[in-house]
Amino acid sequence: MPGCFSVFKSIPTSGERPLALSRQPTAASSKSTLVDDGSSSFNEKLCPNDKPSAHPPRSLLKPTPTGDRLTALRALMSAADLDLYLVPSDDAHASEYTAPRDQLRGFISGFTGSAGFAIVAKEGFAGLWTDSRYFVQAEQQLDAEHWTLFKLGLPEVPGWEQWLTSESFEVLGKKKLTFGVDARLISQGTVKSLLEKGNVGSYKLEGVFDEDSLVAKVWSDPHLPFHQSYPPALDTPVHQHPLEFAGEEAQSKLGKIVQWLNGADMADLVGEKSKSQLLSKKYGPKRGEHYVVNALDEVAWTLNLRGLSIPYNPVFPAYLVISVPSDESRTSAKTAYSAQLFVPPQLLSHNVDAGTYSYVTSTLNVAVLDYADIWSALKELPGKGKVILGDKASYALVSSVGSERASLQPNGGLPIALLKARKNAVELEGMRKAYLRDGIAWAKWAAWLEETVQRRGSSSINEWDAAVRFQQIRSGMHNYAGFDAYESISASGGNAALPHYETPEEGSKVIDRVTPYLNDSGAQYFDGTIDCTRTVHFGKPTKEQKHAYTRVLQGHIAIDSAIFPEGTSGAALDTLARINLWKDKLNYLHGTGHGIGSFGYVHEGPSNFWFGISAGATGASYIPLQPGFTLSNEPGFYKPNKHSGIEDGGFGLRIESIVAVKALQPDVNGGKWLGFERLTRVPIATNLVDFSLLTPTEKKWLKDHNEQIKKEVGPFLRGDKRAKKWLDKQ
Repeated sequence: MPGCFSVFKSIPTSGERPLALSRQPTAASSKSTLVDDGSSSFNEKLCPNDKPSAHPPRSLLKPTPTGDRLTALRALMSAADLDLYLVPSDDAHASEYTAPRDQLRGFISGFTGSAGFAIVAKEGFAGLWTDSRYFVQAEQQLDAEHWTLFKLGLPEVPGWEQWLTSESFEVLGKKKLTFGVDARLISQGTVKSLLEKGNVGSYKLEGVFDEDSLVAKVWSDPHLPFHQSYPPALDTPVHQHPLEFAGEEAQSKLGKIVQWLNGADMADLVGEKSKSQLLSKKYGPKRGEHYVVNALDEVAWTLNLRGLSIPYNPVFPAYLVISVPSDESRTSAKTAYSAQLFVPPQLLSHNVDAGTYSYVTSTLNVAVLDYADIWSALKELPGKGKVILGDKASYALVSSVGSERASLQPNGGLPIALLKARKNAVELEGMRKAYLRDGIAWAKWAAWLEETVQRRGSSSINEWDAAVRFQQIRSGMHNYAGFDAYESISASGGNAALPHYETPEEGSKVIDRVTPYLNDSGAQYFDGTIDCTRTVHFGKPTKEQKHAYTRVLQGHIAIDSAIFPEGTSGAALDTLARINLWKDKLNYLHGTGHGIGSFGYVHEGPSNFWFGISAGATGASYIPLQPGFTLSNEPGFYKPNKHSGIEDGGFGLRIESIVAVKALQPDVNGGKWLGFERLTRVPIATNLVDFSLLTPTEKKWLKDHNEQIKKEVGPFLRGDKRAKKWLDKQ
């Protein structure tokens, strides 16, 4: 699933709830089976139209009337004496995926894409900013009567910050403007930049920062019609993530974080010395007395806990504060600490789950407090030392801590992000098993789809049917957690040219033998998060399609085969995937790859393959790649339809596998060298390849790739003749 140039889909802003966490790991989870008992062969009687709630219903994109919503918001703005109101996409934890009730920008604008920013004026103006991935979707969803679309990256189109700090004065005809924003949803750094740039000469820009959202007030107001669609908070209880999957006790993780706070270097924490610019080798001074963990996946990883408060993501709303004694009372062992977990009581308490509560409070010795108490607790943190936060920390968090004590540091350099990214031996082995298991599911599904499309000639299977059938097959696999890793992208023809295509339930395109079909999907297993994309063609590809696909394949091979010295970042490797596309003046606008979690986020920092060469692109990572990092390798090419909404030859191509960084032996000339281990076990289509473009080495790579998968996946398909036959011919 394309990342870096964020590619997450939002969930419909409705009250419909996704599939709950229907399974929790048990002692039986350690068995070596790959499918659940009785599920080794897929039940053909399952109707494609049996749609599990893991795939919330979608309709064809169309404008959402927003006039009444804007009127209600503007009434609150007038009462608060605000000229402008800012509506970010983020939640209070700067999450890429957000809970349905936190999708405030989607509610007020009607635009459901994952990336965007809205600004509403008290009178007249309402603007939505998004990037090229979402131009078509925004045009289809925005209420043009009330909204102006700003297409980021196009010439002379200002970003929202530039518009707010300069052009807004002219648009609104005033020299002094006051904007409002929920202080929990905007970073301290962004606020600082706005106030600096917006106060020049006679122009004054002021901000009002409340720990509440005016948009949420409109949406949830029982006296307004919108409250009927205001989603409830998801209340799946927090549960333990067993050691058999986590591979390291939470006490050990907390101990490493405490050592880091007390000045230990990262090299000591990961158990090796390194020449990496990140790992200093020198024991430094104490970094701070308190460490506020804001990112939800970092809280879950540190404590070996999981939840399901955000669809597709096994996390829960929480803050974790880890504290060490002040300088005056430091122990010589430098191991003393205290920790507080702020979490909604309906998700974790003695009454909800006594076992998990006891694990947190007694085994881990972490105090459990109400989620809402974080603000007062931060204001009362003892001592005078620094309070460490990630650089994405909200204005509300930093204000509660106090600017004089807050120490904002790049999140990618903080210990939890780095330790979490370096999968341990148990996590890596779990991911190997999960990707083998998913390869079996993929073979079963792909064989069914190919036979159905080709047998019927004019297939009646559409994009939605294919996605649902795949989810049903995956749900029978061992250690399936009960939900997928993200919303499937099942796209044919010009739809596949939209990297963030939202497959609709009604009006979905029929999969045919004329154009390529792209499937980008993944399951959540207790031992691994899946992200895989393959593009296939059920007929005879055109010369243009084969040429572009082969260039994409060459980029995929280049990343997979890369050998590089220690200290190399993913940004440095990104161009390897593009060189052959560039030969033909072809490109793609998203990153080549992103980090991925172990039963966590499908997009995980701090590493990626992304140089940020495209207009308006952000998010390039210069964090050196380290053994145990897991990333996606997903170059692509997209040829959109010439006319929006009209099928006229557009297509999209992407090949995605997950790789793990590994150390290569022996060291050469005193230096360490790294490469990749491929985890994905899904064949790459060969009928789309123009073999005349491949070098002998690339041809061998492709043959070896598919042969390896036949060898590893094939034995598990002996009871499924159709799937075995499909795999053997790849």
